[in-house]
Amino acid sequence: MTRFDPIVHAIERAPVGIASLNDLLVEDIENVVHFWHGGGADLQFLGIDPQHLGTAEDTRQRFVRAIRRGDPGQANMAFSIKVDGEFVGYTLLNRYAPE
Repeated sequence: MTRFDPIVHAIERAPVGIASLNDLLVEDIENVVHFWHGGGADLQFLGIDPQHLGTAEDTRQRFVRAIRRGDPGQANMAFSIKVDGEFVGYTLLNRYAPE
C-alpha cells in the first residue's frame, strides 16, 4: 500500500470549536472500533444485526482498507471528523459498481 500524506479536506468554525474533515489515519481506527464494539453504537436502534457487523478485528481491517491510498479504483474511503484536533466522528464512502 502506498502511503500518501494525509489531507485536511475542509475546515469550518463551529460553535464548539474548529471542525475539520480529514483523511482517516491508522491512529483514528480504534475510535471507530470502540464506537461499534465498545457500546457507543445502539445497534438495535440503527437496525444493525450484530452477526453481520462481525468482530472488532473485522471492523479494524475494514477501516485499514479504507485509508486513502491514491488508487482510483479504491472501493471504500474513510474520513475523520475532528473538533479542535480531537476525533469526534467519521464518514465512510463506498463505491458501488453500476449494475
